[in-house]
Amino acid sequence: MGAYQKFFSYLGKLKRTPRTGWVRNNVPYPESVAEHSFKSAVMAMVLSDSVHLKVNKEKLLKMALIHDVGESIIGDVVQYTPTGDLLPRVKSRKHKDELAAIKKIFGKIPNGKEYVGLFEEFEAHKTNEAIIFSELDRLEMVLQAAEYEKMYNMTLNTFFKTGNREIHIKEFRIMLENLKKNRKK
Repeated sequence: MGAYQKFFSYLGKLKRTPRTGWVRNNVPYPESVAEHSFKSAVMAMVLSDSVHLKVNKEKLLKMALIHDVGESIIGDVVQYTPTGDLLPRVKSRKHKDELAAIKKIFGKIPNGKEYVGLFEEFEAHKTNEAIIFSELDRLEMVLQAAEYEKMYNMTLNTFFKTGNREIHIKEFRIMLENLKKNRKK
């Protein structure tokens, strides 16, 4: 039972880890990594029923639930400049650090290798599930940005820029365009 207790304590840290992008943009009461992961997982559950996506729902949900677990050790590392440009070196370093964290976290529980493999699959962006969840993860970020803009009367262009660059799946793109259209001018 000790291995599970340690594992669950890592998950608990995610509830207390604010999302760095929101902190950097002075969003009052920013969501935690756990809140982001929960919303992403529910979105994956609901949107995976789309006929057009043709996805293994169980695999997609597992990916959604574990994709940020490594941040309980490394923190929420932002891979973008304040203007929304990708920082490739940061991304590469984050991947290495997060993979090491994932291996440590899942290393002592049964079926841990399955979850490490799913994380590696997500990071590689080569399978249908990984591509879909990666874009869904970005869509959740843009949805949250739109919510914060309305709640706090602020402008969060960086998140829309990132979404615009990284969301390509037709259904997700339509949602993104609607969000952009409904922003305050």
